[in-house]
Amino acid sequence: MSCIMQAIKEASYSGMSFYERMDFYKVPALSVCVLEDGDIHTECFGCRDRENKIEADDETLFQAASISKVLLVIAVLRLAEAGKVDLDEDIRQYTDADFYKTFDCQDHRVTLRNLLSHTAGFNIGGFTGYLHTMEIPSVDQILRGEYPANNLPLFMQTEPNAKWAYSGGGYILAQKVICDVLDTEFEPLMQKWVLSPLGMTQSTFEQPLDTCAHPNYACGYDVYNRKIAGGFSIMPELAAAGLWTNPKQLALLEIELMRAMKGQSAFLSKDSMVAMTTKAIPGASTGLGLFFPDENPEGYYEHSGGNLGYTSEMCFQLKSQKGFVAMLNSSVSSNFLNEMEGIAHKAF
Repeated sequence: MSCIMQAIKEASYSGMSFYERMDFYKVPALSVCVLEDGDIHTECFGCRDRENKIEADDETLFQAASISKVLLVIAVLRLAEAGKVDLDEDIRQYTDADFYKTFDCQDHRVTLRNLLSHTAGFNIGGFTGYLHTMEIPSVDQILRGEYPANNLPLFMQTEPNAKWAYSGGGYILAQKVICDVLDTEFEPLMQKWVLSPLGMTQSTFEQPLDTCAHPNYACGYDVYNRKIAGGFSIMPELAAAGLWTNPKQLALLEIELMRAMKGQSAFLSKDSMVAMTTKAIPGASTGLGLFFPDENPEGYYEHSGGNLGYTSEMCFQLKSQKGFVAMLNSSVSSNFLNEMEGIAHKAF
């Protein structure tokens, strides 16, 4: 067992053991992966389908929710390296962006860098998803807030670069931009530019998930600890919240980001990694896609995610070359992941 995994399992959580804390938070299934000394260590606990008593394993898929955004950033950075897009070009060079309104009824220059760093001034923090019985909206309907979309229209609340404001809506606009540039759908684009090159062969942005092709998935449980109808909600907001994956797959991503920062990756350049780990504007909480504190000498980066029925967390430290990824299939258990991340970070 790795030192980090041992620290997580042996920690006292408010006087309770690891397993007592799982029971306290009503965790159906938990999958954990740590990176240490160049090795990947994975452990799984509980049931991916509690009613049918089907246990989770290290290949069980969970909804990654907002961790999806990190993969979009990487796709855009790779497209920029290939000369397909320019991070600092006005997105109106690439797509129709005249459909959203602005706070002052004026046109403003918006770039992919703005969208990916949450500095474009847009609204729509997150998305609630759809049941299997509901009509699923297109990307344009989501951005316009038109039926059957269940979100508000995309709206520019402040001038770009004026302040940092988390915007899942901005990421959907970035999704539209790169799909228009390459004239393709998002899922195959991500397979080609991110998932396949990284060896993330079990991961997919397919929504809804094809459960015949991917039977090993974790059913989601809501805030009342009830299984979601149909097993999971559908998230058509792919770039912001649509990824299905597992911690072992996300560990491959963390390893490649660490290599990129050392200039040892053929997948992503060091310059792109520097863009991900440099604050976009003063007071921002992110660079491109990754959260980190203002003073960060240890090189600690993270992103969390929460969809209906799923909670996820990934973090890594460049100085120690250590990482942690955890995913669970519950909306009521998110604090447990926060506690685990704190223990993991202390062990880095």
